[in-house]
Amino acid sequence: MAIPAEILAVERPKNTRVKKSGERYLVIKRTCKRVNGRNVPVELGTIGEIVNGKYVEKRTVPRSKEVEMKDYGEVALNDKCKGDLLQELANVWDIADAKRLLVIALLRSSYGDMRNRDLEMRYETSFLSEMYPGVALSENAVTRFLSGIGAAYSLIVEFMRNRITAFAGGKMVIDGMLKDYNSETSSMSEFSRKALKKGSRDVNLMYSPVTS
Repeated sequence: MAIPAEILAVERPKNTRVKKSGERYLVIKRTCKRVNGRNVPVELGTIGEIVNGKYVEKRTVPRSKEVEMKDYGEVALNDKCKGDLLQELANVWDIADAKRLLVIALLRSSYGDMRNRDLEMRYETSFLSEMYPGVALSENAVTRFLSGIGAAYSLIVEFMRNRITAFAGGKMVIDGMLKDYNSETSSMSEFSRKALKKGSRDVNLMYSPVTS
C-alpha cells in the first residue's frame, strides 16, 4: 500500500524509508552493499516513527518502570508491632510460606480487607517489598496459596495452639455476650432465643483474656 504524500513529506533522518505497519508509519534506517557489481539496499532496523505529522525517535534504552516512591508509615508501624509472629509462623510452615502469610496479613491490616487481585499492587508500592523482597502475590498465586493453607487444617490448629501456649501458658478463659446486630449482609447476625423479647438479631462477642 502506498504511503500518503503528507507522511513522506515529514522531515526525518537521511538514508531512511517509511514503512506502514498496521496504523503506524515506521521509519527504517537503510544502507546498501555491493552484490554482483550492483548496490543492494539493506535495512538496519526501526529508528523511529511518524506520529501526528512529526518524526519521533525510538529510544535505544527503555526507561525504567520501577516504582520510585513507596508507602512506608502504615506498613512500617504494623511490622514493628508484629513481634515474633514471623518466627511463630515459621515454626509451623516453611519460611517462604510463613513470609507470604505475614506479608498478606500486614497488607490487609495496613490498607483494609483487600481482594486478592489488589495485594500485588499494594505490595509493590509499599515498603514491604523492601522489607520482604521476592514474595509472589499475583491473584492466581495468592488464591492457590491460601486454598492450600486452608486445606491443611492440622497446621492451622498447631499454630493456634502454639499461640495460646505462648500467651497464656496453654490456659484460656472464654466469656461471651450478645449484642444487637441487624446487618443484612453478615452471616454473623442471627436471631437468638431472646429474639421475641428484643425484636432484633444478635452477634455473639467472645472474649479470651489471658490467665496466669
